[in-house]
Amino acid sequence: MGRENQHKDLGYALGEKIKGLLIEYGDLEGRPSSFGNRIIMTFIPKKK
Repeated sequence: MGRENQHKDLGYALGEKIKGLLIEYGDLEGRPSSFGNRIIMTFIPKKK
């Protein structure tokens, strides 16, 4: 098991920070998902 898989909590924490920075521009679509050593977050733009 590599470092990427041992520290998923750090990745999710970074994702929450990014979400906080982007919240004025769009919304998170669904929950973050992990696939291997990647965490995927999909944002949709806010309607004008």
